[in-house]
Amino acid sequence: MLDGLHDNIEYAEYVVLSSCFNYREILENISYKLTVDHFSGKNKIIFYSMCLLLEKNAPINFVSICQISGLVKDDIYELDNFHVSEKFSDFYLNILIGNKAKKDLVVKLEGVKKKCFEDNADPSDLVKELNNNINSIRKEVNPRYSVLSLTNLVDTEIDSLEQRILHPGHKGIRTGFREIDRKCPLEGGDLFVIAARPSIGKTAIAINMIESVAIDQGIPVAMFSLEMPSKAITNRLIESLSECCIDEITKNPNREKIRRLMDAAALLKIKDNIYIDDTSGLDIDDFSIRLRDLVKEHKVGLAVIDYLQLMTSSSKQAKSNRQLEISEISGKLKGAAKDNNIPIIVLAQLNRLEDGKLPMLSNLRESGSIEQDADNVGLLSRNDEEAIFNLAKVRNGEPGNVYMKFHKEIKKFTEVERS
Repeated sequence: MLDGLHDNIEYAEYVVLSSCFNYREILENISYKLTVDHFSGKNKIIFYSMCLLLEKNAPINFVSICQISGLVKDDIYELDNFHVSEKFSDFYLNILIGNKAKKDLVVKLEGVKKKCFEDNADPSDLVKELNNNINSIRKEVNPRYSVLSLTNLVDTEIDSLEQRILHPGHKGIRTGFREIDRKCPLEGGDLFVIAARPSIGKTAIAINMIESVAIDQGIPVAMFSLEMPSKAITNRLIESLSECCIDEITKNPNREKIRRLMDAAALLKIKDNIYIDDTSGLDIDDFSIRLRDLVKEHKVGLAVIDYLQLMTSSSKQAKSNRQLEISEISGKLKGAAKDNNIPIIVLAQLNRLEDGKLPMLSNLRESGSIEQDADNVGLLSRNDEEAIFNLAKVRNGEPGNVYMKFHKEIKKFTEVERS
């Protein structure tokens, strides 16, 4: 029955099933990777039966499979006759995964194709649906399993510890603020929320951090500016880097300051590693797709969003309640940080504060589950030049205040040492 089938799907099904039948540990390893939909005909029943027996911790043999499936031994005799190695290649497993993915892709493409001929079909919705479908299939073909060997994890942590001993104070990505880096190291997978009232300096401190990461450390950065246009963000970057105010120079030209502005602009062009997306009302699913592409194509190592409450979600559940929408967005932001293994800094608005009171976590506007999803939360407040950056939540570090000075003309924060 199997002669001449070495290159087709049926042969791959028999190799996998025979391996699972002869080596229980193989079935344990792949039972969460495959479903009955990866098989055809009676092979669906055989695989389902073996998974049921595995779940019940029962023996897997001809008798038990026949009893639970209703098949006879003649239907499954190849499971024992087909010789396989315990350490068989993943080649045939990947054939089954790839075959199902292609079938799923055809079905999903046909579904989107039909919608294209509907009069009320929105092209942007169709593109989003297509991207989501492709992304879901991509995850099936290249899954990121969360179950990892403790040995590998320990080795990774030992390597990380050695680097921290050899290079103290250099854990994670540097924000440009030594006290923030010491108390709250910024690492891959982190969601860092920076919250403040309007006009306090959320965007300014984010741009200061972008300057440190992209210019000083050479790590590509993506900024998603939902409020300010890309031109304004570019001017802010030039001002921060040159420490000159563009408006002041246009009113009172100064040769030295003009030179510093030109040098800053030239440096930004040379580095060419800051990517700005100024789409208004950016949908969280669109963000996830764009970020994934930026990480893949440009090796982006940090994403910055300005700001959270301007993001949207197109899901039906989210549209019914704003807090649910914010919760969904913050949860997906954390997921994007983990999936891409980069930190994401997201700016957020605070509710109105009583005069003289410092912000607290409870002041996060339409907070949903922001505080729960975030690894770190910094609350920014200032009185004219004096500013306090309160690390109110730190998952792996030290909460506390970082004191700063705000230079209003060039919209830049610098640290102030406190004895």
